[in-house]
Amino acid sequence: LEFVARLPVQERRALLKRLLPGSGLSEQASEALSWTEVRELRAAGMSIGAHGRTHTTLIHMSATEARRELQESLQGVARGAEAPVVAFAYPAGATDEDVTRWARDAGVEIAFTLEPRENRPGDDPLRLGRHNVCEDTSRDAFDAFSTPVFVGAMTGMLGLKRHTEAAACYERMVAI
Repeated sequence: LEFVARLPVQERRALLKRLLPGSGLSEQASEALSWTEVRELRAAGMSIGAHGRTHTTLIHMSATEARRELQESLQGVARGAEAPVVAFAYPAGATDEDVTRWARDAGVEIAFTLEPRENRPGDDPLRLGRHNVCEDTSRDAFDAFSTPVFVGAMTGMLGLKRHTEAAACYERMVAI
């Protein structure tokens, strides 16, 4: 997985197609939401941000590739959302000084890592912590989705256990 995650997106897709024939993998990733749905969310008051055009970890790209990835992602989402985009979530939550600077240069005003920490006044707005919200962060002892576990995780009621698990997850993601 670490090897595959570091490959440029086209190589990664080609390899996965060869390894998983008949899996339905295509050269174009499907959208989680349609652009109409994105615009409806924006019209309802939601802020829309970008997350990378190919979801490749920017710290593993050349400067030219990372800058292009940032710019094309921001422009593509702005076009689809029909609104300026100034928020960005780093793929895999990974950034460094260079990537943060390139994000700022691309017009990003607020960006999120996957550092499992609470944000404080004075934090760098281009390196904010973020709690990954997904089904895996919300499982009970029987490995099923649990609304109480989800609420506990998001409100901080699970405390140290949640932060310890999130820190380990973040370290794994950055290593990829």
